[in-house]
Amino acid sequence: SCPRTQPRSPLERLQAMTERLEATLEALEIVRPPLEKFYDSLSSDQRRRFDELGPKIADPDAQRAARPGQSSACGEDKPGLANFPIEKIQEAVSPTDDQLDLLDKLEDATFRAVDIMKAACPDDPPVTPSARLAATQSRVEAMIEAAKVLQPALEDFYTALSDQQKARFNSMRS
Repeated sequence: SCPRTQPRSPLERLQAMTERLEATLEALEIVRPPLEKFYDSLSSDQRRRFDELGPKIADPDAQRAARPGQSSACGEDKPGLANFPIEKIQEAVSPTDDQLDLLDKLEDATFRAVDIMKAACPDDPPVTPSARLAATQSRVEAMIEAAKVLQPALEDFYTALSDQQKARFNSMRS
């Protein structure tokens, strides 16, 4: 799923990211059933020890006390999408009025994509390996869905740009 060449345009980068996510999802779908079968075959003592191999999860109240004003990492805004640089894009490409309408649609799609990803965030950290894989699979599926929401709006905006505007947009870095 790794691209052979560096994606140049935002559309190519989004497509490459989506392909990597789809490969990750496929890997999860391969690994998860045998892991669940193996886990189900363990005794309760073996399961307890296997569960301890996972990340150390602090008590949620203790986490909030240690990091006041912060939510779980899963629910926090992610740089690059939640903080999608609409203003920087606008400044870099100097869009026409028609292009501004398309940029507004891209911003709306970004908000919908962020909401999709936040909705896939588990309320409580999963404890068992199987539950962690299931949560990971749900998150990856949400990221793919979010990318698919974003793609048409990005394509519409990008297609409407002149070659000079595309060159400036392509050179933008997060």
